Amino acid sequence: MTKCNGCGRRCWTCKACNNRTYCEFCNSCKVHGQEAPTAEMIRPPREPRRRLFVVTVAFFTKRGWTTEHEIRVRSGGLAGAIWKAVRQARREHLPPRTRVRQARVSAAAA
Repeated sequence: MTKCNGCGRRCWTCKACNNRTYCEFCNSCKVHGQEAPTAEMIRPPREPRRRLFVVTVAFFTKRGWTTEHEIRVRSGGLAGAIWKAVRQARREHLPPRTRVRQARVSAAAA
């Protein structure tokens, strides 16, 4: 399916001119004689479904293993949650430019 010129969502076909630039959300097809959408037809886009993960992260540096830090992350999947948690823990708990040799990670869905 094609996308709307105004908002980028999937298009509908205009009933008047058969143009595929009509979108039920932003009604960018007013030029093509389509009536304005009703109030119940216009709705905000749905939030992406993401689950909450609790990720425990510890880093191995020149001084040895750091303490384990528990990070709560929202992500679509397990791998994305691990990546987000490692980046966030490194930003929050390590000084800048610290060289990390290894990371120990365990994750669970909350």
